[in-house]
Amino acid sequence: MREVLMQIRFRKIQAAGNDYVYISNFDRRILNKSELAKILSDRHFGVGGDGVVFVEDSRASDGKMVMFNADGTEGNMCGNAIRAVAKILSENGRITGDLAVIDTKSGPKEVHILKRDPFVAKVSMGAVSFSGADLPVNFKGDCTEIPFTKNGRKRIFSAVSTGNFHAVTAVNSVADHDLSKMKKAIFSSGFFTDDVNVEVCEILSESAVKVRVFERGTGETLACGTGATAAVAALKRRNLLFSKTVDVYMKGGKLQVEEDGGRFFLTGEAEDVFEGTAYAEVVYDK
Repeated sequence: MREVLMQIRFRKIQAAGNDYVYISNFDRRILNKSELAKILSDRHFGVGGDGVVFVEDSRASDGKMVMFNADGTEGNMCGNAIRAVAKILSENGRITGDLAVIDTKSGPKEVHILKRDPFVAKVSMGAVSFSGADLPVNFKGDCTEIPFTKNGRKRIFSAVSTGNFHAVTAVNSVADHDLSKMKKAIFSSGFFTDDVNVEVCEILSESAVKVRVFERGTGETLACGTGATAAVAALKRRNLLFSKTVDVYMKGGKLQVEEDGGRFFLTGEAEDVFEGTAYAEVVYDK
């Protein structure tokens, strides 16, 4: 191992406003990923972003994404970031067709490239789970309707795993709520044993929903792909949404979530913001 001040080439790509710093690490030499994520994600003293994604080689798949949140914690999967990874792999020739398989901490995911300019892709998010056995909770049963109280009013949230863990609740208007206070109210129940993402949802029609998301390790973000999937899955399970395909409106733009045979698919764009060089202390394998 060696630590040196290095130039790091990066690309900043946004997908529905979910902006990450992307670093090619195909030789897997960069070791201090968590620390770099905290430095580069800083919107005042770094590049700025919701986190950092390292794009790496994979023996079994077309590539691998290793993602870290802005606070340096490692994430399992991001439905928006994986589209950007597919864009990078496609542009550097590692994907020649329209189907890519990309490794994540939640397992391999299929990404279908629909358009290249602008870049649009459909991600196979797989099945979701509402079982307490698959969630960081003090309960092993079904977690579709869990009661909690906020400001003296009884509410319901659903705990769901999409590869990441989420708490989803429906409200009359997403604009009326402080997401940090909503998360605090959900966690005051003592139901969760670990941190999760929180989605607050306003149903617009049987095929459209507005969602705000508070991500673990980052705070409120403009979008979250696994959060959009979790929101649609939870609201459909509670019979609050009915369409096979649902438009999800987030602060950063629109995503589309489709259910087919119990499996979920997420469609959206990925767009370059800028690229550049950053200087940082890098620990690498010689």
